[in-house]
Amino acid sequence: MSVPSSRPRSIIRFERAFAAVIVLQAGYVVLGWWKSGGWLDQMPFMTGGRLAYVVLASVGGLTIHALVLFYAGRRAGEIARVFVGILLVLRFFSYGRHLWLGHDPLSAESGLMLLALISHALATWLVWRPDANSWFAGRPAVDPEIFR
Repeated sequence: MSVPSSRPRSIIRFERAFAAVIVLQAGYVVLGWWKSGGWLDQMPFMTGGRLAYVVLASVGGLTIHALVLFYAGRRAGEIARVFVGILLVLRFFSYGRHLWLGHDPLSAESGLMLLALISHALATWLVWRPDANSWFAGRPAVDPEIFR
């Protein structure tokens, strides 16, 4: 499939919103680690490489988001666009689990998670707009604003 040369406004805004998701996610991962005071590496179940697993899982999550951003925002990858929605569902459940485990909903970490959830929902909406649909189909994008 060939990607049209000019990207629609929705895709440009999607990239910005999804990049914000990645930055916010990195922020709350670092903040959560910092808030723990390094106690994670003192826990008995974090021996034998499990701490490395947690670090690699965090880096892996950010890498997956960066790849989805690239393939959905630059390469018009239909599978990547579907992954945007799947990742939103996972983020929603992750935020719910975070609150269910008793974390303070007014903490900075919870605030960053909520902002990431809102930004991700916005990005998902943007990547499924009519002009984005045309672009993903390989047709020139039609700006929905011209019909107003």
